[in-house]
Amino acid sequence: MRRVGFAVLACLVSAACGPALESDTHGPADAVGQSHGELLPDVVITPSILDFGQQTVGTTSAPLAFTVQNNGTEAVHLSFAVNPPFSPRAFDGSDLAPGTSRELKLYFSPTSAGAFSAPIYIFPSSSSGWGFFEGRLTGTGIAP
Repeated sequence: MRRVGFAVLACLVSAACGPALESDTHGPADAVGQSHGELLPDVVITPSILDFGQQTVGTTSAPLAFTVQNNGTEAVHLSFAVNPPFSPRAFDGSDLAPGTSRELKLYFSPTSAGAFSAPIYIFPSSSSGWGFFEGRLTGTGIAP
């Protein structure tokens, strides 16, 4: 498990840049974040990829979710960035108390047929610093 700090989940539609997914002795990218600055609270995000499968163009999928777990000793605030055709509906809280977890539910709403793949960036922060996580969203739009 990597030590990573987390910030409030507020949707920003952007094409943020950052390091690619990685694996290391702590496990696959689903438990990975990039730690920047000082040592941050333990935050684990799973899974690293959400695959929505096939979805009819013009409709919205059932939600899939990333789980954000705060294993640290201080509250963290979460923010994130994701691009259409993937979108959040709501996040049940912006601060994550120590020892708790939350789901970040996302939806897939294709506007054209074809394969879609996009990153999602999750930025945790706390009084100790901040962290970074990059996950992947995939889905296929199919004609009605």
